[in-house]
Amino acid sequence: MIRPVPSHRPIGELISEAAETIRSANQIAQLHDRPGLLDADQLTDTVGALHALAADLPELFDRLGTFLSSEQAAGRLTPATPEVSDLDLVRTVRDAREQLGEASRIAAVLGEALALAGASLAAVGKPWNTAAVRGPDGGGAQPL
Repeated sequence: MIRPVPSHRPIGELISEAAETIRSANQIAQLHDRPGLLDADQLTDTVGALHALAADLPELFDRLGTFLSSEQAAGRLTPATPEVSDLDLVRTVRDAREQLGEASRIAAVLGEALALAGASLAAVGKPWNTAAVRGPDGGGAQPL
């Protein structure tokens, strides 16, 4: 479900919402030590969605690093406190760009791993679903 995002929304706000959504999903997965899934299709869909999320992270990290570089080149970055020298600021920005680059590389590996997990799940037959898990009364399916 892709919703149009108004262009005036700050990127930090959007990322905060995404983080909150992931936290909520994690909390649901912790309930009764069950991931809140009813069948293998839901697991496959979840892994696919995580792959889509991870696949876009490298580009985002690269854009953040590029923005940081352009802000520095334009002279729009200043030390946060008087104790921080201009040289310290240059080093700090360089370190931040390097860490964003590392995050980009790690996110790419994460995306690849999730793609492989999704491909593996495609081989899982549909009998691995709610039919195998019954409620306490032997009736309706319960989440895996």
